[in-house]
Amino acid sequence: MANLTGVLFGVFMYFPTLMEGPIAKIFLELGMARGPLLAYLLADPELSIQSILVTRKYLGDKRNIFLCY
Repeated sequence: MANLTGVLFGVFMYFPTLMEGPIAKIFLELGMARGPLLAYLLADPELSIQSILVTRKYLGDKRNIFLCY
């Protein structure tokens, strides 16, 4: 249930590109478990074409395609 909540939070709460890291650090410091945090981090960047293009630059094509699916 916690992982599902992390994914839903990542999908519905839009944050600017590359702000996921600092926000995830805050969640971790507040005591969020690592599983739901990872679910949030995987769901959050794929909301907009801008996020996909920025992550593509840093991850490369293969990893970014994997992240989108």
